[in-house]
Formats: sequence, structure tokens, C-alpha cells
Amino acid sequence: MFAKATRKVEIFRDLSPEQIKEFYTWLQRRDVPADTVVFEEGETPDGLYLLCEGTVSVLKGPARSKTQVTDISAPSCFGEMSLLSASARSATVKAKTNIKTGFLPLLTFRRKLSENNLTALRMGVTFGEILCARLEATTGGFVESTALLAHRTAQLARHARR
Repeated sequence: MFAKATRKVEIFRDLSPEQIKEFYTWLQRRDVPADTVVFEEGETPDGLYLLCEGTVSVLKGPARSKTQVTDISAPSCFGEMSLLSASARSATVKAKTNIKTGFLPLLTFRRKLSENNLTALRMGVTFGEILCARLEATTGGFVESTALLAHRTAQLARHARR
């Protein structure tokens, strides 16, 4: 079940076949029925989910008025930020369909890092690279939006003075 997902998910790109097999031994299978919350925004993180089958929705906001941010379909993963940060979950994830996942407990990953396990170290570096790329894309979009907003505001101000 895990093989198809790990071949297509970017965080495993630098792992050797032996390291992938080792990684499988760290996973716990977790099947979740449709319409079930996997975790809530604000919860203490407990690990990463390797999404092998199905689709989840990522939701943000207050409990009664959550906004759907995106859908994630297999093969993929979610909850990866929890492996690098002790910060609370940044979003709610809910199974949109029945899902099959491999769950990597945070404590297992941290123990492997403390043992200088090469598989965990490579995964950590790859997580960092992916998160940096996401931040750069977000920051670039924010800067462009801010510049456009400033330009439009200046245009409106000039027009209002006429």
C-alpha cells in the first residue's frame, strides 16, 4: 500500500530503496472513513500522514465557519510541518472520501533524528527544502499583491484628487 505513494511523494525523493523500506517500518496504517476529521486546527501535532488512497479537505477558521483551503488527493502527505515544528496544527484536515494512510508518529521521527538515522535526516532536509520553496512562493505572491495594491491605491488617490 505504501510503495505507490512513496514513489510519487516529493519528500521521499532522496531516499534509497533501502531507506524507503526502513521508513515503512515506522508507519502505522490508519484508515479513516469519509466525513471524519483527521485532526483539528490548533491541536498539538502528533505526526505525518502518508495519504495512500482517497482525498482529504484542508479547512481553516473557526469551528462553525471553516473555509476550505484545498483538497489533497493520494498519493500525497499532510501534517509534515508537525515533524519540524512543535507549533499547533495550522489547519483542520477532514476525510472527503474514505482514506488509507500510513501514520508516522512524531515521537518515532524525533527518536530517529536523535539517533542520527540517515533516513530521518534526509527526510528532514527534504522537508526543509519543500517548506522553504512554499514560503518563497507565498512571500513572492504576497509581495506582488502588495505592490499591485499600492499601485491601485495610488491610482485611486490621484483620481480622487481630480
